[in-house]
Amino acid sequence: MKKSFFAMLLVAGALGVLTGHACGTSSDDPVVDSGTNPQTDGGAGGLCSRCTALQKCCDVGGVMACVNSGGDRNNCGMCGNVCDSTKSDGCNSAQCTCALSPQCTGNRTCCGTGSNPGCKDLTMDAQHCGRCGMVCPTNQVCSGSTCLCGGATPRACTASEMCCGGTSPGCVNVMTDANNCGGCGVKCPMVDGRQLMCEGGMCKCGAGGNMCPTMATIGTPVLACCGNQCVDLCASMTNCGGCGNDCSVGGGGLPVCFGGACFGGGGSYDAGVPTGCTILPPIP
Repeated sequence: MKKSFFAMLLVAGALGVLTGHACGTSSDDPVVDSGTNPQTDGGAGGLCSRCTALQKCCDVGGVMACVNSGGDRNNCGMCGNVCDSTKSDGCNSAQCTCALSPQCTGNRTCCGTGSNPGCKDLTMDAQHCGRCGMVCPTNQVCSGSTCLCGGATPRACTASEMCCGGTSPGCVNVMTDANNCGGCGVKCPMVDGRQLMCEGGMCKCGAGGNMCPTMATIGTPVLACCGNQCVDLCASMTNCGGCGNDCSVGGGGLPVCFGGACFGGGGSYDAGVPTGCTILPPIP
């Protein structure tokens, strides 16, 4: 029994030496409670005599020790007052705080780190969605603790969709949307006052040249659908008079496309002069 008692004394003494804040008793501490710190352990006779006026003598792991109740999360303001880790991230001036502000209340969670610290509603905060530090991607909002694409009705986009912003934010099919063709904000160009169509994520002029004018007055461009763009058959070097009639290869002289016919280069002179091109000079 005596051995156990001395062992306990040795442990308590060791803790006191290591921390420098272990409380003494009137029997082994010549300094008694002088009234500067009126707190006691119920009249044990100077048990808290070593604590300063800003400290409290609290049970720390079974050993009475002086603690700074102004900044101790486990004894914040008073012994045993543990700050809630979901509502606060520290103890300051004897109060549980979050990012140096009052601790969180209600359904808010303390997110004490990151670029936007403080009390956050994880169900709707795009910078802390579902958990602290979870930032939703661009154009997405936080709804029900999940990042979703914004818009009138936030939702998750399908495999063929992308979440786009702008004046009409939301999930768009970038395979078919002419204003977001292949990616957000990629608009198909306007030709003759009409916008090219989007097919398979690429801007196209439509089957059979339906998106391009086929008739024109003399001397004006004649547009036709070649590949995925409208071209002027009267002057295009690679589509002179018709899609694929390339004047720029082969032949001799300086190649030129004039009035829908090739001169001085490759291609065929008689590829078929489209209606509306400038009248060709007679063939020599």
